[in-house]
Amino acid sequence: MRKLERKELVPLLSSFFLREGYTLEHKEELFSGYASHYWWQIMEEIERSVFFTRKGRKAKAALSDYKKIAALAEELVPVCDRLLTELKGGTKHTTREILEFLRTDYRKPCDFLLAHLPQLESALANKKFLERRKTLRGRARLLANGLAGAGFGLKLSSSAAIAAQGKRHPT
Repeated sequence: MRKLERKELVPLLSSFFLREGYTLEHKEELFSGYASHYWWQIMEEIERSVFFTRKGRKAKAALSDYKKIAALAEELVPVCDRLLTELKGGTKHTTREILEFLRTDYRKPCDFLLAHLPQLESALANKKFLERRKTLRGRARLLANGLAGAGFGLKLSSSAAIAAQGKRHPT
């Protein structure tokens, strides 16, 4: 055992012995070689506190990113609102042309939406997603929330939920 490992394991084992109420009798059993049950308990404790791993696939966005996604969604709302208003008005311009026109007023959000244009067009075509909100302003907010996570590879509904959670519980 290396010196560094010993420095980490000794406090861990001592805190475990104190918490579990081990006595001198337990110590004698542990060192007698017959009490492998105690050693398994010790190893389980070490595994839980030192070698903790989370099961399942790795999250695309960490909890610390939720606040960033929510902030980006707030920046995207005015652009999405104007975009939906233009599209509802029956314009002959494409989504790209509308975003390039709006770019003079909203540079950063439009750059983001232009970079993620396929996701934006997919979201606009997804009527089921947009019909979750009735008003145009609500749909713009939903669209902004859904697209804010595109940089992390999130789907629309996941991104919308994460953006809403980031607004409710900024960490």
